[in-house]
Amino acid sequence: MAYKTVGDFFSAYGNIIPESIKSGEIQRLGFSKDHTKVAVVVKFSCAVTSAELEAFEYGLKRALGINEVYISPRFEPKMFTADMMPTVISELKKRLPVNGFFDGADYSLDGNVLKIHLKNSGETFIKNAGVTEALPKIINSWFNRNVTVEITGDSEPMTPVATMRDERPVPEYVPPSREAELDKLVSERMVATPTQKKDKSHAIPADTYKIEPPSDDILPKATVIMGKRITGKIEPMPIPEVYNAAVNTKTTILGDIFDIDSRNSKDNKRIIITIKVTDYKSSIVLKIIELAPKGEAILDMLKKGMTIVVNGDVQFDSYDNETNIRPRDISSVKRVKRTDNAPVKRVELHCHSNMSIMDGIAPSNEIVRRAYDWGMPAIAITDYGVVQGFPDAMYEVDKIRKEGGNFKVIYGVEAYQVNDETNIYFGHDERKLTDEFIVFDLETTGLSAVTEKIIEIGAVRVRGLQVVERMDTFVNPGRHIPSRITELTSINDSMVADAPYEDEALDQFMKFCGDNPVLIAHNASFDTSFIKTAVKRCGKKFDFSYLDTVAMSRAMLPNLGKFTLDYVAKNLGLGDFHHHRACDDAEVNAGIFMKLSERLMEKDKNLTISGVNAAVAKTDTSKLPTFHQTIIAKDKVGLKNLYILISDSNLKYYHKTPRIPKSELIAHREGLIVGSALKTLSEPKSSSVYL
Repeated sequence: MAYKTVGDFFSAYGNIIPESIKSGEIQRLGFSKDHTKVAVVVKFSCAVTSAELEAFEYGLKRALGINEVYISPRFEPKMFTADMMPTVISELKKRLPVNGFFDGADYSLDGNVLKIHLKNSGETFIKNAGVTEALPKIINSWFNRNVTVEITGDSEPMTPVATMRDERPVPEYVPPSREAELDKLVSERMVATPTQKKDKSHAIPADTYKIEPPSDDILPKATVIMGKRITGKIEPMPIPEVYNAAVNTKTTILGDIFDIDSRNSKDNKRIIITIKVTDYKSSIVLKIIELAPKGEAILDMLKKGMTIVVNGDVQFDSYDNETNIRPRDISSVKRVKRTDNAPVKRVELHCHSNMSIMDGIAPSNEIVRRAYDWGMPAIAITDYGVVQGFPDAMYEVDKIRKEGGNFKVIYGVEAYQVNDETNIYFGHDERKLTDEFIVFDLETTGLSAVTEKIIEIGAVRVRGLQVVERMDTFVNPGRHIPSRITELTSINDSMVADAPYEDEALDQFMKFCGDNPVLIAHNASFDTSFIKTAVKRCGKKFDFSYLDTVAMSRAMLPNLGKFTLDYVAKNLGLGDFHHHRACDDAEVNAGIFMKLSERLMEKDKNLTISGVNAAVAKTDTSKLPTFHQTIIAKDKVGLKNLYILISDSNLKYYHKTPRIPKSELIAHREGLIVGSALKTLSEPKSSSVYL
């Protein structure tokens, strides 16, 4: 395995690294729980001196701003020679009180026996201090070589270690091994070198404790991430109130992390962590500035989606020009998971993932997992006009099944459907365009035929493409006319006070129309819905068919940008009129019908009203209103057809939204289930789709 060199890993501190140490390979790096000590295991291919090691330790300690740095060297076994003993003895002096006993000593290696001849005597003291045990351990750790030690002096004969071991007294003081300290540091926190993966088995032991939950949806178990435990009754401040607090106000907040970012300071000594937290009333940034080792440890423990409790100070950050919180203590907690306790679990057939712009938030795989956890057997993913959520949902189902579970994803879409079929005339009647028609218009108290009432009926009789008779009547709605309607129509309460009520006004209109008339209106579905509702409310019967001049204009005048009554009338040169008065609107709309009918009769003089739909060209789908519609694939054939529809909607029919024409849906109908969907305010008054 390739390791980073000391020079590469600590490149920011190159000026403090001796040349002989730069090429050393970092094998392990650890730091203490309080981030004040760092230990590094480095393998060298050449000899290094104790002075070089100590210089690097001192420089790195100053650069990182910590209490201690310990470098533990590693060498090849063949590199252990008498020349390396001064470096080994320097390490021994850090562990045992041997002071100057080894000054001027001679060293020799005979196989696996290290012979030391002291110039200053004192061999008995040194042996009793535990040198004959400590030296072999250091040599074995550094050079991976087992040796025994024989110590002699000018005044005493050489004594094999084996004979002295049982006779020497137990030393009164044996300092802790620095090698053992290194192992402790590394076991507390492993930091992988840049070419290694992190070993999760060496994670910091979690400092868990119990808190007093501020609400029932928070579990009492907490884990310290930064600082101290947060004790006592937790009363988090709502984040919106934090923005009104004074600078340096001490506060406690509770929220979920939705974003984490970090960057190094200019001198690379510190790490700056920004954590974005929300309590679903507002959001705020937590900013942490720590020394790199400690900051990285905190960063490792933070995850998106985690719920945290924070003690900190309110600050105004002049760098980011915003209010944030500088945390002193951070603990993670867990929320009580929501459950579905219904005895019979539902199957949701309409669900948006984060692939639905400005609507869904959760990824499809998380939706699938949550539905499975709640005991649902299946769920449908129906994003707006796209199917990009399918793969993640499919992979999540695979995971569930590998875990022994069972779940089904229903693949669908909430489509933007357009009715591209030319539906101008609705009904069955074979009269010619030169026969008799009733063109009418209504003014009402509002838009709903169920809750609102008619306040004016205007109608004209057209025969031979000429207006031959007119009728107009106000209708007393039996209620106050809203001011917005008065502003639009100029009709007020006094104008309808003496007018006939709905029942009598309907009789006048039905008498004017005659039996089985063909009614003509601009946006006819709106006006005819009021007539049908009023007839039903009054217990009457009135059979009629109707033609919509909006659809007729859209099909025959495709270059117009809009198809309001006044805009179409102006385009056809019909002059000015009092818009939003039933009598004037009916007259002008009759002119529109007659003009367009004349154009149709240029190709066929005997054209009937039922033949109008087939006589005009198909409407440009980009000019048509869209209707939301749910389409679900019930089998593989349906899934293929769904993909075809989605592809064509984005490549052939895209206009502001990916549109699916009704004609294409009919052509690829096999294997699909079609249903209703949500209605938006931008849609037409009726979003019914008939297939």
